[in-house]
Amino acid sequence: MEAMIRSETPIYDTVIIGGGLSGLTAAWHLREKEILVLESEDRIGGRLYSLQRDGYWLNLGAGVFSSGKSQVRDLVEELGLKTIFIPGSTTAMAFQNKILSSGRIETYPLRLPLSLSARKSLILAGIRIRRAVYKYHKIAKPRPGESARDTEKRLAKFEGDRSFFDFLGTMHPDVDEIMRATAANRIGAELETISANAALGSFAYQWDGKKSILNHNLVGGSARLTNELAERIGRPILRNARVLRVTPDEEGVEVEYRIGTEKYRVRAKTAIVTTPADVTKEIVDSLPVKLSQALGEVRYGPAVLASVLTHESTVMPYDDIYAMVTPKGSTTVFINVANSLRNSTKREPGGSILAYLGGERARALLNSSDVEIEEALLKGIYELFPTLRVNVKEVLIKRWPRIVPYGQPGRHLLQDDLEIPMPRIFLAGDYLGSWANMEVAVSSAIDAAKKVSLIV
Repeated sequence: MEAMIRSETPIYDTVIIGGGLSGLTAAWHLREKEILVLESEDRIGGRLYSLQRDGYWLNLGAGVFSSGKSQVRDLVEELGLKTIFIPGSTTAMAFQNKILSSGRIETYPLRLPLSLSARKSLILAGIRIRRAVYKYHKIAKPRPGESARDTEKRLAKFEGDRSFFDFLGTMHPDVDEIMRATAANRIGAELETISANAALGSFAYQWDGKKSILNHNLVGGSARLTNELAERIGRPILRNARVLRVTPDEEGVEVEYRIGTEKYRVRAKTAIVTTPADVTKEIVDSLPVKLSQALGEVRYGPAVLASVLTHESTVMPYDDIYAMVTPKGSTTVFINVANSLRNSTKREPGGSILAYLGGERARALLNSSDVEIEEALLKGIYELFPTLRVNVKEVLIKRWPRIVPYGQPGRHLLQDDLEIPMPRIFLAGDYLGSWANMEVAVSSAIDAAKKVSLIV
């Protein structure tokens, strides 16, 4: 039997669909308006997901913040929050139980336990990548009179038509594994599905080493940002509210949503939709054809995570490491979340680590039990760091069918269609940029909020 639909009497200035970073940023910038935020989950924050424990935080989603000037940085400072520099290595690698956590990345082919043929293959791949990254940085420099968006669109065309697999060519199997962990699986993709442009962009950041601006954590965990936004917007956030339909008309927008078995309808002058691309395509009526097709072409990669709270009382062998890729291991990346707090002479007891697996191996685990995922992800980590096993206090598992949108070959061809305007519905989210990150999530939300303000 169809549930009764209840119509609410208020007419809002805007209904914001999605309570992640984009949705809450839009709400923050429209907090003086009559707004309603609808979130389909019982938790706000989207992929900013962390929990505080024993002076540390367990990270279950995005965790790295930029130290450079950005709209994310402005938002953090406006809310009175603080980020902290990550002192440990962000380019460590564990391969066949050997760990490299210092020295230039270019020396890794000579220091990893590789056969002569694999070593040669890795050197050749490294040279090819290094040359392309040099061109990437050169193209990324803005031209006189060029907007940031125009620069991004121009950069997205560079090596944007072929996969990273095709860019690299024939490789030794061990080198193939290294490239999958380093450039593809960490964002949920595979070498065959990620564009060379997207992979080279990742290397451009990684090879900046200590000069990289992606080198801060938010003190207390990434979820502090979205939690603070939610607390301070002063407007209702309806959780467990699954939006079924967003329908524009001449007078505004009608939004139909469900909470439990009850259906509701609410009217607004405008709507900001911050759901993933495929969800947006499903729920928004009257999308322009090209925009609808472009939304359907956005690709997301899966990931599974095991976040571990530890209770050691002494130094651990990974204390000087923040991020370490683990080719041929049980994970894609090992992250020592507590590393950003290891900046004094006194080493506090306990800690927090994250075991992350992305790509098709992660997809195969999405329907597994928490126990099965924990065993699968931590097996290799315990082999690398045997003393960790006896110092585990708590393990939390998180499945992400969509960890992040990534650039597939031809992704740059979608950009203009993704930006096709609609009169009363505005889209926001990290998928709207060719390089998906928090900055795109925030900047697109601010743009949407400005457009709403022109109407209401």
